[in-house]
Amino acid sequence: MLDNLTGLFYIDNIIINLSTMETELFECLIHHKYRLVTYKVLLKEVYNENEDNYTNRNKIVLLMQRLRNKIKDYVTIRNMRGRGYILELR
Repeated sequence: MLDNLTGLFYIDNIIINLSTMETELFECLIHHKYRLVTYKVLLKEVYNENEDNYTNRNKIVLLMQRLRNKIKDYVTIRNMRGRGYILELR
């Protein structure tokens, strides 16, 4: 469960602290779980950026890496190379 106000992710009585941007990213993925979330959608919802270019994609890639490291034991985030990501709950 994700607490939007505190940025804490609770699962199995374990608390995982997420940054504001990680929380935004995770919320977007949860909203679209089991569906492809494109880089364009992530850039718009997380960074409020409309331009999908290498620099902006790199922001998402780095943020995704930090988020994955924190939640990898609880959910799977699959990379659809060049397209975006899919959140799969376990």
